[in-house]
Amino acid sequence: MGNTKSPDLNELERRTSSLGVSASLAQAGKKYVRTFLFSMRADSPVAQMHILTRVFLAVGGSVAVFIMFREDHLDPVGIVLVGVLAILEIYLAGILSWVIRVYLPLLLIMMTSMSLSWLIFNPQPGHYTLISWRVYSGVVTIGLAVWEAVFVAVVVLYWEIRRGTTYGILLGAVAAWLVNHFVSSASLTLLQFPLFHALRLLISDQTLLTAGTKVLGFGVMGLLVLGLAMIIRGTEVVGMLIQFKLPFKASFFVSLALRSFSTAVEDYEIIRQAQLARGSGFHKKTIFGQIKDFGLMAVPLIAMTLTRSTQMAAALHARGFGRTIHPTPYRETKPFRLVDMVAIGLSVVIPVALFFTGFNFTHSLFLLWRAAL
Repeated sequence: MGNTKSPDLNELERRTSSLGVSASLAQAGKKYVRTFLFSMRADSPVAQMHILTRVFLAVGGSVAVFIMFREDHLDPVGIVLVGVLAILEIYLAGILSWVIRVYLPLLLIMMTSMSLSWLIFNPQPGHYTLISWRVYSGVVTIGLAVWEAVFVAVVVLYWEIRRGTTYGILLGAVAAWLVNHFVSSASLTLLQFPLFHALRLLISDQTLLTAGTKVLGFGVMGLLVLGLAMIIRGTEVVGMLIQFKLPFKASFFVSLALRSFSTAVEDYEIIRQAQLARGSGFHKKTIFGQIKDFGLMAVPLIAMTLTRSTQMAAALHARGFGRTIHPTPYRETKPFRLVDMVAIGLSVVIPVALFFTGFNFTHSLFLLWRAAL
């Protein structure tokens, strides 16, 4: 029989195959394709890049950031440049607004907690001392104070009225501080003994520079890893493995594992919506109750995963998996183009150059600023 496909469909398959996108996807007119973590635009420049290029860009950017926040090579300006490039990649993929709405607050919370930890536990002397405060005297005192009784009373009273603890602890802390500073600071000492050594909170200009660079670096590295999970599809990973001549069975089971991951994410959303439909979200719960609900959700999730695995094994056995000598060629493969080779080369050359030359964007910018003055 001759080719029953129309010339237009043949041309469509030829073009989409060269880009690594299936003809059925192009025919469906889908604007977005599913990735590991979210989805991206099917016609974006990032989607047309080879998957190995995206991996090299993320790894190269992370290595460059790691070099830039070393103690002897603090370079916040360079880290900001890498972060801008990471945001540009996410923007070109068409998912920037979703990242800002969902994941940027999480990154800010993480960076804030890390900065506070670094400032408290890593004091560094500098040219200017901003804060010098003794946090712990080296002596543990066990006793009773007026502000402690006020704190406990406010927390218990808030629990009896609102059945909550978070805002009660905050109100109790404020009330205890006010009582201790303006009313009475009397206390009764029951026991006192030395433990460890005195701790002092010392914040200088060098401490701020080091903490800011470290936290900014970890934030950019997290953004790179997050962006990589948002612009990689499981089918592209399998296509790359087949392109590198991995055996068909091995690449097939890799595709099943990747597909199971995204399917588990969908199952989690289905279970959560079912619980909300049954009224599980109508009652306000503490953080411990939310953790308990998350643990209980694992039971139906594991059951659904095992059921789907059994069905998949039965379907493979019924279709004679493993007996095919010449399996159907996999379509989700992308050829290496010139832009991919250039991007991979830059992702390798730039970190190596930064490591061996010691180039610092911050110092260079500061020198240019001084020369302009």
